[in-house]
Amino acid sequence: MNKKYLFLIIIILFSCLQLVAAPTFTISGIVKEQASLKPIAGANIYINGTTFGVVSDPDGYFSLSGLPAGAYELFVNYMISMT
Repeated sequence: MNKKYLFLIIIILFSCLQLVAAPTFTISGIVKEQASLKPIAGANIYINGTTFGVVSDPDGYFSLSGLPAGAYELFVNYMISMT
């Protein structure tokens, strides 16, 4: 009986180790204006349906790290105030 429990515990531990060691990926790029191709600082880039999101830096660069494997749809928001 003890051997069954030991075997079950070993299987569970190996399963957990695989989850921890699962590879992660990064999506990165530069947000630019369509017409002038100038970089956009402060744009919000996020993945629909997740909690992953970042803000572009002064050069328009962004990087989303630690993503599990899969296909993603990126959304970009940028607000401009005109006075």
